[in-house]
Amino acid sequence: MTIEKLPSGNYRIKKMIKGKTYRATIDHKPTKREAEEVIQELVADSTTHSTHNMTFQKAAEDYMHMKSNILSPSTIVGYDKMLRQLSEDFKQTMINDIDQIIIQSEINRLAGSLSPKSVSNISGFISPVLKMYRPNFTYMVTLPPKVPVEYYIPTKAEVDAILDYVRGTEYYIPLTLAMFAMRRSEVCALEPGDLEGNTLHITKAKVQTVDKTWIIKHYNKTSDSHRDITFKDEFVAEMLQYGFCFTKHPERLYDRLTQVQDKLGIKHFRLHDLRHFYASYAHAIGIPDKYILKQGGWKTDYVMKNVYQHAFQKEYEEAAIKFADCFF
Repeated sequence: MTIEKLPSGNYRIKKMIKGKTYRATIDHKPTKREAEEVIQELVADSTTHSTHNMTFQKAAEDYMHMKSNILSPSTIVGYDKMLRQLSEDFKQTMINDIDQIIIQSEINRLAGSLSPKSVSNISGFISPVLKMYRPNFTYMVTLPPKVPVEYYIPTKAEVDAILDYVRGTEYYIPLTLAMFAMRRSEVCALEPGDLEGNTLHITKAKVQTVDKTWIIKHYNKTSDSHRDITFKDEFVAEMLQYGFCFTKHPERLYDRLTQVQDKLGIKHFRLHDLRHFYASYAHAIGIPDKYILKQGGWKTDYVMKNVYQHAFQKEYEEAAIKFADCFF
């Protein structure tokens, strides 16, 4: 086995096994053990997966097809978009020829035009595709540093003003349900039978497929998104009076929210930010985190806690000034 440094600064590992030469290029000088492991991965890939002599694009498309009934439609739509964002050179590279240098070069290209989160998501798509066809491949890549997400949390006064403005219209119930931490996809999937007494059963979502078709996806009963929300008698009466099944195109909710914000002179925020409002306000009035987590259908408390910690930043700053005023 030989290890040589290339003019580019990378290192090439080369070894002949049973008359066949195996080569690999990596971006640092490997130890003898590391070099041996890289070669053994190449040997395993060439013997076990020699029939998968396909481009990355074909491998990715097959991967999405094989997972089409397992992953959510929105995930498949996201993968399809990520595949289109990859360069033609990368997509047409044979799956067995892809190495760390090729992957890192593509990630570096993407980082020049996309956000760190988008680049991380695409890396998270490339990895399982390679793992499917080259299970012994070691995926190592350097990603751009993450940028903290800046959430906009509407105030209670802004939310109250918007709901008062649309009260009595077909948008009042859907926007109120969004304020109760329901996703747009869940609001648009509601059917009359989902309301039982004062309890709304959230069991499905209306999502778009790769071919732009809207379908209803039912949650697994063990899913965190599968949950119940209980409402007061007064709101249930309004749900029954105005109707709670939104039958228009889901985008109309965004459009109407934007129109009302313009009418009232309120800063634009997304429909999804009403979920953030719920998390921050519920925490502020003392509702335990485990109940907030349950009502919002969050799997972990990572996003939830980031939301209300960001919302309270202004209060933290005011508290610091108030303390300093005692001494200066």
